[in-house]
Amino acid sequence: MGLITLQEILKVEEGSAVAAVGTTDYLMAEAILSAAEEAGSPVIIMIGSLIHKPYAPYVIPAIAGRCRASTIPAALHLDHGTSIEAAERAIRYGCSSVMFDGSALPIDENIALTNRVVEFSRAAGVSVEAEIGHVSGPEGTTGKGMPDSAKYTRVEDAVRFADSTQIDALAVAFGTVHGLFREEPKLDFDRLEAISKAVDLPLVLHGSTGLPADDIRHTISLGVKKVNIFTGLMIAAGAAAGDMYNSGERRYPGLTQAAFAAAVGFVKEQLTICNTTGTV
Repeated sequence: MGLITLQEILKVEEGSAVAAVGTTDYLMAEAILSAAEEAGSPVIIMIGSLIHKPYAPYVIPAIAGRCRASTIPAALHLDHGTSIEAAERAIRYGCSSVMFDGSALPIDENIALTNRVVEFSRAAGVSVEAEIGHVSGPEGTTGKGMPDSAKYTRVEDAVRFADSTQIDALAVAFGTVHGLFREEPKLDFDRLEAISKAVDLPLVLHGSTGLPADDIRHTISLGVKKVNIFTGLMIAAGAAAGDMYNSGERRYPGLTQAAFAAAVGFVKEQLTICNTTGTV
């Protein structure tokens, strides 16, 4: 139990995936861990923009410490790190896995930089996720996006990327978006299945907000082992705080308590969809 690597935590039963839930602060991380502990489920806590905040050297180690004390397996993961420096900082602050996102780069450059991250991450005992293809949409916002089929992951690129790096998980693009969908989502399941058959790596679903639960379950059946969750959680917690405010509560503790409770409930629902509830 406690803090483990991405490589370790993704070793779940067939038909299951691990929910990777994003946080912007310690309180939300506590809600995520509390939900997982109550549900008896492994969980991945993801930090993104937090790595760039001036208080990161204090908050991220605190989250890592809470993960180490957890009664369930937990990984602390840097999401969408786009620089070598961000990955290095995340490891220094206590993350057990990092994502290097070179998906906007030419594939040769993506491979080269990913291998640099793998080299120093391995030395630190830290796992690495990378992305080939590109998931569209405004990361970390409630903006609406449309998938760009020209940027979907090609099977041959996924194979080359997997063969040329020693990553632990591969994020792929097959019709999801970050943020919210502008139209009804239409996922390219055939592409996902072909990638899964061609690449011997756990696959990662980015952009799960707005997807029907059955679609998420189907991606899991096709090889997805990590389901990223962020926008939906932020909306659920924010709505609960807004409802509390509109009911007459104006104090910060009351608003955060409402947001916390909503976050716990939301995360529990995602753990059930990922089929890991009661497995710990």
